[in-house]
This record gives sequence, C-alpha cells and structure tokens, in this order.
Amino acid sequence: MEVYYDITSGQESLNSLSLQSLFILLAASAGLLLVTLLVLVRAHNNIVARDHAELALQEANNDLENRVEQRTFDLSTANQLLAAEIHERKKAQQAQKLAFVSSLEAHDRIDAIISSVSDALLVTDQQDNILLINPAAETLFSIKATEVLGRRLSDVIGYDELLLEIAKSKTALGASESVDFDFILSRDEVANVYQGRASRLCDTSLTGRGLILLIHNVTRERQIDQMKS
Repeated sequence: MEVYYDITSGQESLNSLSLQSLFILLAASAGLLLVTLLVLVRAHNNIVARDHAELALQEANNDLENRVEQRTFDLSTANQLLAAEIHERKKAQQAQKLAFVSSLEAHDRIDAIISSVSDALLVTDQQDNILLINPAAETLFSIKATEVLGRRLSDVIGYDELLLEIAKSKTALGASESVDFDFILSRDEVANVYQGRASRLCDTSLTGRGLILLIHNVTRERQIDQMKS
C-alpha cells in the first residue's frame, strides 16, 4: 500500500524560510561587520588621535624642558653676573672706605701739623676767600675758624696796613715764589712788629692760584736789634 503526499507547498515554505533566514543572517552579518568596521575605524581614529596627542604632549614637554633649561641657564648667568657685580661693588666700597679713612688720617695729620705751627697761617683762594686758618691766626686776629671760613679776607681782617701789604705781595708774586714784608699791629696801645711771608698756592680746579700767608711776631727780635744798634 503506498501513500503519497503533496509536499510542494511545504518544500516551498521551507525554501522560503531558508531563504529568509539566509537573508536575515546575511543582513545581520553585514550589520555586525559594518558595526565592527565602524568600531575599528573609530578605535583607529582614537588611537591616531591619542598618538598625535602623545606626540604633541611629548613635544610640549620637550619644549617646556628646553625653556626651563634655558631659563635656568639665564638665571644662573644672571646670578653669576649679579654675584660678580656685588663682589666688585663690595671691593669698590672697601676701596672707597679705605681711601676715606686714609683721607681722614691725612686730614688729621695735616690739621695736627697746622695746629702745631706757632706762627699765624692763612690760606686763601684766587678770590681771597679764606680756605684754612690755624689756631695762632685765630688768636692773632681774634676770630674763629668756624665763622670765617669761606669769607673774604678783607671782610675778616680789619687791619688796612696788612691788607695793603698782602695786595702788594700778590702783585710781586708774579716774579718770585714768595714775598716777605713787615707791618705793625697795635692792640691795647701796644704796637707789635710782624713779619709776613706770602707764597702762591698751587693750581687746583677748585681754588685756582690762591695765597699762603705766614705771619710771625718779630717784635722781640727787632727790639734786640735796636738794642744792639
């Protein structure tokens, strides 16, 4: 006994299902492949971007290191120059201090020498302004150095005879190094004879050719000479 079934429609349905499954599988595979490709492309782009970022960061680090190294070198050089300048300034200040001390010592020695001179000593500049006066001159003319320094000689000394002799000596100094002269000063009805010596002060940028006056009391010597005569 043979039984026959018509499976054409079933076969067609099966073939249609298989074809649909194939299409779905192909579509899913294509979608998956596309997604994979997109993921790979994005990952590649990310990797490339990261590589670029790392390269840029490395270049920035190198540039920063170079700048830091250059700035460090510049600061080191500046510090060295500053240290050298400070050292030179300290040397200059030390030298200036030593020169000032030497000047003070020399000034003190000169003051000591001038103060020890028993004769009256006056130093004037080219305009007859008093530059220096010793204690003997202060006593002789009854003046104080602190009050007359910088003032004109004619305003300080009120003895016309002496001023006239000084003016004559200044004129005569053109032909000789020093000029001697005598004059008489009367004080308290007592007349004393003095001998003066005028000499030229060396040229300086501040005073020009001034005058050095040295005055010595010769009253006793002249009295002895008169007694001898």
